[in-house]
This record gives sequence, C-alpha cells and structure tokens, in this order.
Amino acid sequence: MRGELGRIGNNLNQLAHAAHLGEAVHCQDTLQDIDRLKDRTDILLRSLRSGRPRRLRSASVPVMH
Repeated sequence: MRGELGRIGNNLNQLAHAAHLGEAVHCQDTLQDIDRLKDRTDILLRSLRSGRPRRLRSASVPVMH
C-alpha cells in the first residue's frame, strides 16, 4: 500500500512542479492513473478491514519525468 500511495504522491508532485514552472500540463492521463491507483488502494484497505488480505495484480503505471 505504501508503494501505491507513493506513486499517487509522485504523480501529483510532478504535475504541481510542471505547473509552477509555467509548463503546459497535460494531466488527463496522469489523473486517470491516479484514479486507478486510488481505486486499488481502496480495495486493499477494504480487504485489510475484512481480515482477508488479497494480493493485487501489479499494474503498469507510467510515471511522468
């Protein structure tokens, strides 16, 4: 879960950094990636609450550089 949250934070930081530099920010794909990661994190949290942790398939999520 730490990795999932780290990727969300990383994507948001990269968008904010680009925006502060005055760069044109094309964020639709990144926002969709963030939504997917958020959904996966929600599923993981629910499974932990139920006492039955599930292993989630790793998703390939591009990171902006």
